[in-house]
Amino acid sequence: MSSSDEADLSGLTQNVFLNDTSQTASTDFDLFSDILSLETINNENIGGVKDGVQNVPVIRNEETLFRPPVSVPKRNIALVTDEELINERKDARIPNNTKLSTSWALRVWNDWAVERNNVVLASACREKIVNADVLTNSNDELNYWLAKFVVEIRKRDEPGQFYPPNSLYQLCCGMCVMISHLLRCHLMMEPTAVASWRNLSSVHPVWKLLYPHTKGIMAINTLGRNKLIPEGGAANKVLSIGGGGHVTLMQKYYRSVSFDSYDLVKDLTDRGVKYLRKFHYKNDALLLWNAIQQFVQDIIYIYYNDKKQVLKDNEIQDWIRDLHDNGYKFGGKSVDKKVPKSFTNRKDLINFLTKVIFTCSCQHAAVNFFQMATYGFHPNSPTLMRQPAPTKRGEADSAAIMATLANKHQAGTMISIVNALTTIYPTELFLGDYADNLFGDASARVALAKFKSKLDEITEKIKKRNEGMVAPYTWLLPERIPNSIAI
Repeated sequence: MSSSDEADLSGLTQNVFLNDTSQTASTDFDLFSDILSLETINNENIGGVKDGVQNVPVIRNEETLFRPPVSVPKRNIALVTDEELINERKDARIPNNTKLSTSWALRVWNDWAVERNNVVLASACREKIVNADVLTNSNDELNYWLAKFVVEIRKRDEPGQFYPPNSLYQLCCGMCVMISHLLRCHLMMEPTAVASWRNLSSVHPVWKLLYPHTKGIMAINTLGRNKLIPEGGAANKVLSIGGGGHVTLMQKYYRSVSFDSYDLVKDLTDRGVKYLRKFHYKNDALLLWNAIQQFVQDIIYIYYNDKKQVLKDNEIQDWIRDLHDNGYKFGGKSVDKKVPKSFTNRKDLINFLTKVIFTCSCQHAAVNFFQMATYGFHPNSPTLMRQPAPTKRGEADSAAIMATLANKHQAGTMISIVNALTTIYPTELFLGDYADNLFGDASARVALAKFKSKLDEITEKIKKRNEGMVAPYTWLLPERIPNSIAI
């Protein structure tokens, strides 16, 4: 394929605006023309993150000097080696990669301490040098520096000095709204819907599997691109990272994300939370993942007797090739999206379809419908602040708090948005609800009945678990999981 052909195809990808913006996309196709304007946004107008809470300089004066007590006890702890940590955690079945949490946290602390000390030395101010070794700090010293660390990671210093490191900063910048919900669910799943319409006939079993879960994506995403994320859209009004920062955040994340992270079991393992107790999202999600995977396997095994039939299915091969070549293109700063060029066996096809169905139904429900409960009371989780939060004892009176939180109009706008996003409409179909005429084969209907029965078991298990809980986790009850990303 020539370079000019590749340039034309670049316009087909749903995620073109998340790729490197150094080149302007051009295309003769209009499937995604409404987002091409985002590709040409001048980076200077984006500016990373809007000035505000994050741009508060660190004040250095005599009032901030640390005066340690004369005599303080030391922490009697020894650094645990990776090998010792692994041995200690074996009985608890905690995965080995959990050890990275300790080293990562110590590294973040050390980076902050070293950077701060460099600023102090360079400016010749009278602040105390931070002891970068956490384990040799006294209790009082460590408590003092941890408090200061928490304060300073919310601030941005003069140009060139940035707290916290980029990895932490991205975690603090609307990751849930823009990344977990909008990007990972809405935008990343839309190409599967487009490719299905372009490559699969309405009688194809994969079309029948996916249609209930992808039918609403293109419509709601078009609304989101027109009303939510463009300049002057809702994100600018209710998020501190509005004004272009939300687009920059998604661009950066998209360059590093791959479909490997959509495998629930692998994702939980990589994050070191697979064996975390009382992690209700994890527990419920695994039940649903396994049920969906079994259902997909039952359907695929009905229509494909072996891998040869998968290889000979031109429609499904065209579908995944379209996704690889056009839907999830990569290159430049973007990593390989781990979307296969073809399906060579039933196992890979089942795994990919499970990722799509789980994300469009269960994952979207988990990261979307909790929003009203969380953001409906603005002080509980403010998405923006009008001034920096108080950082000194005695400053956080009622007047300071009210001046910091969003005003009534801003808070009302946010509540209205999340109310709309979490409204389930009367005509909505839920996980396991397939149209009666979708699968005509008797064997497929048996598989569907088996799936519904499994979902009923999961429902009962979750409800029994929730009994007596002060705050029951209900977001992944099958009866509350819409089939598709329709809102």
